[in-house]
Amino acid sequence: MCPLTHNVLIMSVYLSIVLSFLCENGRQSVLETQWYSSHKVVASGLHELRACVLYIYLCGTGLAMASPLGHHASHHYEPQGRFLHCSAFVDGKQYTYGGHCGAGGSPTLTVVDIFDYETELWQQTPTSGEQPPGYFGASCAVIGAHIFHFGGRDDSKYYNTIQCLNTTDLSWSAVPAFNDQEAPIPKYSAAMLPYTNILVVAGGYGDLPDHPHPDKYVSDPDREGEGWTNEVHCFHVDSSELC
Repeated sequence: MCPLTHNVLIMSVYLSIVLSFLCENGRQSVLETQWYSSHKVVASGLHELRACVLYIYLCGTGLAMASPLGHHASHHYEPQGRFLHCSAFVDGKQYTYGGHCGAGGSPTLTVVDIFDYETELWQQTPTSGEQPPGYFGASCAVIGAHIFHFGGRDDSKYYNTIQCLNTTDLSWSAVPAFNDQEAPIPKYSAAMLPYTNILVVAGGYGDLPDHPHPDKYVSDPDREGEGWTNEVHCFHVDSSELC
């Protein structure tokens, strides 16, 4: 088994344990959006898990953006090829945002491309609200009709903010955290899973804290101040905002 596959399997077990805890404790009422660190929900011994960058398939890595069903006629709209984009499925449609398009042109994309599985056609529809910056390597997860995007990076910085796309009216909104001091490090290529009104974010690569704990962070010898992490955070989304 290759090292990356091994790390992905370990991370899957790790997230399963976190979600098991949430299943047992998810009945409590949550009245505000907030971060809390993984040490509050899993035994500290699990931090022996080695840090790794987890590329999830929700953030596709292929440059090709043809019809997923292979029946796309040439005279219809086709998205620009890109990689490390976010793509999520809601009510029969695939919503794709961001990504890096490689050499030439704009390096990052700031449009939402939608594939309709009923018509088998792509479309690009304008959005409104607080649109996130163009980035790649962000994570995304779906709760109801909302797609939440976390993290990502552009050619100059990493992000640790959350943006929400409401697919009913294609409006963006920033999701504030009332305790930013508990937020994950700015990073990309993290895994993110939804559970009821909770987003679980794990792993990734980004800006390390000034004094990184060796059990949670591994420095990149080739990039000063950057590296991998195995930190796990849970973000509570105010359920009233999702009604």
